Amino acid sequence: MNCLLCGKEMKKGGIIVSGRTIMALEWYPAIEFNKRGLKSWNRTDGKELLDEACLFGSKFEDAFYCEHCNKVIGLFNVRKESES
Repeated sequence: MNCLLCGKEMKKGGIIVSGRTIMALEWYPAIEFNKRGLKSWNRTDGKELLDEACLFGSKFEDAFYCEHCNKVIGLFNVRKESES
């Protein structure tokens, strides 16, 4: 996969969630993501990135690292609204 920022080849790898509790990964639009303070407790329009909550220690394939930009890009499935 080529980097979306610089166009150079990225290294394929994966993401491991470290720790011992249950969590959910969510994506938010920039206006919600950038909320600070008490406003951050009321974020809306989030999209769960996985079909189910994951335990720390879970592994996710399809993550790519760009050495040039020092960035990681991950490919995640988004939970459909009817599954929430």
